[in-house]
Amino acid sequence: MSTIHAKDSIVYLQGSGSDAITLTEAGDVSIDIDYDLEADTAFGDTWETQLKGILRWSGSIAGNFDTAQALLFDALGQSTPRKMYVYPARGTAARYYYGTVWPKLGVTLPFGVGKFSTSFTGDGQLAIN
Repeated sequence: MSTIHAKDSIVYLQGSGSDAITLTEAGDVSIDIDYDLEADTAFGDTWETQLKGILRWSGSIAGNFDTAQALLFDALGQSTPRKMYVYPARGTAARYYYGTVWPKLGVTLPFGVGKFSTSFTGDGQLAIN
């Protein structure tokens, strides 16, 4: 895959059912991967050294609020993490990011276009296919 324009991206999220479905009107996706660093210094050391700890991931999705879809509300009501798939280019279905997440929801209804935002915390590994 080469450089892409994100206009062809798509996000799938599991709501209350067993399958992940298209999150309509999504327009901005961010995935952040992080880890802990622990100081590994001892008496006599001149410079601090670090040990890499556990990996974690989180992110956010934003878009236009769609009154015809209750997917995020359904996902919030579940007691288990939800499946999520992010395809950077839907025409290249063999390349995507996936994992399970705990989503949160924000809705903004200003004078103009209503917006949604969801932040999520990964539960387990973020994988790439």
